[in-house]
Amino acid sequence: MAAVNATAQEQENYAASWSEHLVVRGVRYHIRHWGREGAPKLFLFHGWMDSSVTWQFLVDELIAQSSQDWHFIAPDWSGYGESEPRAGGSMFIGFLGDMEHIIRHYASEEKLKIIAHSMGANLASIYASARSERVSHFVNLEGLAPMPSGIFEKPLPDQVARWLNGSRGKTQAYQSPEDFVQRLREQNPLLSEARARFLADNFLTPSDDGSFLPKADVEARQVAPIYPHPDQVKELLMNISAKVLVVRGSGSFVSKAYEGHEDLLAERLACYQHRSDLILDGASHNMHHEFPDKVAASVLTLFA
Repeated sequence: MAAVNATAQEQENYAASWSEHLVVRGVRYHIRHWGREGAPKLFLFHGWMDSSVTWQFLVDELIAQSSQDWHFIAPDWSGYGESEPRAGGSMFIGFLGDMEHIIRHYASEEKLKIIAHSMGANLASIYASARSERVSHFVNLEGLAPMPSGIFEKPLPDQVARWLNGSRGKTQAYQSPEDFVQRLREQNPLLSEARARFLADNFLTPSDDGSFLPKADVEARQVAPIYPHPDQVKELLMNISAKVLVVRGSGSFVSKAYEGHEDLLAERLACYQHRSDLILDGASHNMHHEFPDKVAASVLTLFA
C-alpha cells in the first residue's frame, strides 16, 4: 500500500477493478470490486443517473491515503451501468430491497461501512436506520431528501399522479463522447478534463444511430411515488447509531435548495446521534469527482 498522506495522481493508471454478477431479486446485477478480497469491506452506493465506475477517483484516493487494505464493493443499481433493468422500471423502495440482498451476500454478519451518494445516500440513510445494529460508519454525500420546494414537498396526490404519468422521457443522447465531456464540465466546473474523459469512456454506450447514450435505463429514472414525510425522515435519522459524515458542496443544487431554509437543514442534521460535517467550497453535487482527495481524508478520519 502507498504511504499515508500520499495522493492519487490524475493519470491513466487507475486502480484496477474487477466485475462480478449476482442475481438480486430476479435481476442480474453487476457488482464492481476494487482492492483485496479478505480485507475490511467498504460498500459504495451510487446516485441517480450514475454508475459504480464513478467511484474510481475516490477509491484511488482511499487506497493512496490509507495505511491498510480495503475491499471496495460497488453495485450498479438495476437499469444502470452493467446491471440488468428490472421489467417495468425500478422503484426507490425496490432499490432498498436490492441493497439488503447485496449486503447479506457479501457481509452476512460483520459491521458495515457505507459510502453513498445522492439517491444512494438517501437509500443508505433509511438502511442505516432500519439496520442500526449493523452499520458502524456511514458517509452521506448529499443524501438530504426531501429538499424544500422539491417534488416530495408537493401534495401527495400530485406526487402519485406524476408517477402514474409514467416515464420522465428519453435518456439524452450525445453525438460524441466529447459532447458528454463538455456537458460534464459545464455542470461541474471543477471537474478536470482527464476525469471527465474517464467518465465518458466508462459511462457511455454507442447506439445504432451512431450517437452515444449514458448507461441508465429510462424507466430506472422514475422517482418514487411516495417518499417518507419530512417528520418520518427525522425519525429515521434519529435511529441511526453509526458514526456519520455528511458531505456537501457549497455550489451544489442541494445546497442551493436549502438557501433560505437553513433552519430546516440544521434541524434535520441535528437528528444524527454521531455526526461530523465536511463542506467543500465551490464543489458541485458530484464533489467526490472534484475533490476525492479531501473526501477521502475525511472518510479515513471518520474510520479511525
